[in-house]
Amino acid sequence: KVSYYDFEFPDANRMMLITKWIPHGHKSYGRDFYLTIPKDCQLYEASWSHYIRSNNQYWEGKVYISSSEISEIETHYDHSVGKWINSYNYGEFTNKQLSADAISRNIFIVQATTLCDKPYNYRGESGVAIVLIYRTT
Repeated sequence: KVSYYDFEFPDANRMMLITKWIPHGHKSYGRDFYLTIPKDCQLYEASWSHYIRSNNQYWEGKVYISSSEISEIETHYDHSVGKWINSYNYGEFTNKQLSADAISRNIFIVQATTLCDKPYNYRGESGVAIVLIYRTT
């Protein structure tokens, strides 16, 4: 049995981790899911983390919630170390973006490259993770 205690939010009794991933070699450039937080939850914190990586070319990625962009990142080549550098971004949702109001919100993650000249050259991957800290009965 796993238990959880948050010293910042001692009344919280639940933590949820939600992830969505576009894997290396996947032919789809986007994935989405819906997230609804019931009204009977007391939401203390809702945060997100976004990453993108590539081993051979430039890729850019974005995350949207209900058609509003919350993150935009890209890979880049670092000539000083001779390799592609992955990118990460993170933050917290505002109450307007995500709250315990029983409204279904679409979370959409997308990645693309403008340098891909061959349809089988899918060398980027990206993902988003959402962490919710809340109280429910």
